[in-house]
Amino acid sequence: MGQTALTATMIAAVLKTHKTTIMRRAEKESWPFIESTGRGGKAKKFILFGLPTDIQLLYNKELQQPCHVETGESSPPPLALAPSPAAPLPIVIMPGLTTKQSAIAAGRYDLVTLYLREKEAARKKKQKIGSAVKDFVAYYNTGIPYPQLFKLLGAVAAQTLEKWRHTLRINNMQMDAIAPRHGDHRRGRRMVTETEMSHLLLHALHPARRRISECIRWAKKSIASEGHYSPSSPATMRRALLDYQNTHYDRWIFCREGEKALEDKVLPYLERDDSHIQVGDVLVADGHKLNFHVRNPYNGKEVRATLLVFFDWRSRYPAGWHIMMQENIQCVHAALRRAILNLGDIPRMVMLDNGKAFKARIFTGETRNIDLETSGIDGLYKRLGIQIYFAKPYNAKSKPVERWFGTFNELERLLPSYTGNSIEDKPAHMHRNERLHKRLHNPWVPDVNQADAIIAAWAYDEYAKRPHRGLKGAAPRDIWNAGKGPGITPESLRFLMMTATVKKVNRNGVTLFGTHFYDESLYGYKYPVIVRHDILDLSEVYVYSEDDSEFICTARPVRGVHPVARISDNPLDLQAVKEGLKMQKTLKRDTETFARARVTGKLPWEFPESAVSCDELPMTPAQIADIEEQAAQTEVIFLDEKKPEIPTCDSDVYELLLQKKAAGNELAAGEVSWMRDFEASPFYKSIAPYFHEFERRLAEANQ
Repeated sequence: MGQTALTATMIAAVLKTHKTTIMRRAEKESWPFIESTGRGGKAKKFILFGLPTDIQLLYNKELQQPCHVETGESSPPPLALAPSPAAPLPIVIMPGLTTKQSAIAAGRYDLVTLYLREKEAARKKKQKIGSAVKDFVAYYNTGIPYPQLFKLLGAVAAQTLEKWRHTLRINNMQMDAIAPRHGDHRRGRRMVTETEMSHLLLHALHPARRRISECIRWAKKSIASEGHYSPSSPATMRRALLDYQNTHYDRWIFCREGEKALEDKVLPYLERDDSHIQVGDVLVADGHKLNFHVRNPYNGKEVRATLLVFFDWRSRYPAGWHIMMQENIQCVHAALRRAILNLGDIPRMVMLDNGKAFKARIFTGETRNIDLETSGIDGLYKRLGIQIYFAKPYNAKSKPVERWFGTFNELERLLPSYTGNSIEDKPAHMHRNERLHKRLHNPWVPDVNQADAIIAAWAYDEYAKRPHRGLKGAAPRDIWNAGKGPGITPESLRFLMMTATVKKVNRNGVTLFGTHFYDESLYGYKYPVIVRHDILDLSEVYVYSEDDSEFICTARPVRGVHPVARISDNPLDLQAVKEGLKMQKTLKRDTETFARARVTGKLPWEFPESAVSCDELPMTPAQIADIEEQAAQTEVIFLDEKKPEIPTCDSDVYELLLQKKAAGNELAAGEVSWMRDFEASPFYKSIAPYFHEFERRLAEANQ
């Protein structure tokens, strides 16, 4: 049988490498070859049985023709190698060993088992054991029969296998006897000197929070400047610092980041059980700078207002809030008033922030240095029976409402005036040179009332209906409705918790947000007054004396009249003009009556009891003619004195029209249109139950 000869190209295909690599190895290892002459000239062909064992085995595997690599005889018995397992067995971590050491020990044990099995098979077949061992090791080192073991252990020699076998035998076949032990004598220790470590910590545990690379660089410089030698490499020093960080994290954080970071990141925290409190037991108050613009009611400018929220801890429900342009104690009262009305009860405790609005003396009952706008209501919370607790400064985890503000951001992103919750989060139209986005941006900015309605719709119709993880899947609204109080009358809170503002009295009363509020009691009054109001309901305001000792009146908005009443289709316009003229003349008559009595020496309060009052004194012919002349210019028709007095505000007009409708009288087109507009107003919606009850009583009376 002729000798098999292979070209370098054929061998490269078997080994899956390049021809040049084969030629270099053949020259280095002096492979036997023969030269053949062909069309391309002379070429080397290497004799198969003179090639290294691994190449012979791979070549025979390719041809599926096993042969004995030492003698070259054809058809020798094949190697009795066991098949490679399909998947590795799970590694059992042995005591005192790492995961990697346990895996290597198990792999060595398996390889020794295969090695002994191959020797036993050769002994039974009466083959040369040395040749069988050599073939086994050569075939294993190709990585083909046992790829997983080869990947874990790499190439081995027959002497290494015999050494592992001997070690197992003398150790009663204990697997951990052949585990690698490199570095066991210094495990857990770094070869970093005490001098190096002290200099490293000097730079690392610094409030400047220097980078580790900087700490290593400056530590080596400072060690060298002291005349010492630093033997450790930068990589070793880095590992030493990381080890210190992981074993002394409290010191690392406190020295580098401070006390608050230590509390937030390292110290254990108390786990609260909310089941111990009920709805209304604790309201948590905090402010949030809105991430969208609203229109300032005081000057009309676009601003980022502050949303002040009173949050029920037990139900995770926003009980009440107020949108304020600046941090003001009266805004806190307005938000609490709204929360109490929604809760239907007085809360047991209110947890407040440490902001200047919350820290005002009004909450603690001290009366020194209180501003005029908060005078008369010092110690409000104590009078209501509410305990006050001020949260720890800069401790967000003590206030559950902070998490709600994060959820609230989803509503903020829906508004066109959204500004982003950080510099990186700004919308595209707010960046420079974004001309297209600026043109496409919707410039609409809500006013305070619109923003309040939007927040209410989201909070009550969207957020409150969602299952809450902190409530074990229950919705905040369900827990809130099940636990809130029976109800509380607004009158008990109205004059205590409304926004108070000092105003001057002018001819048309007091002015708030560009609107005049007037009552006849303010006629001739020139002292400053305290005006209490709810910014979300300006249907009426309450006027007190400057020292807050006397209630003067309830003032209502002054409604503008039709400039030319005779062309109006609404008869109420004519009535409004007539009523305005009548009020003017009545007030003027009071002044003239006083002056007449003063001139004659007879003051009104000196009249006998049988005399008529100032209101009942008859008008002079000149006064009657003056009123008739002014009314004729606007075509005002004087009503019969027996008819009821014309209403002076929208609610009175609406009640009059309800009475007319209940009596069976047909309403004019203008009256129907006016009623429809009034019913769509926020004021009507705020007191709609009152009108419904009034209409029901009218229906019962007419039956």
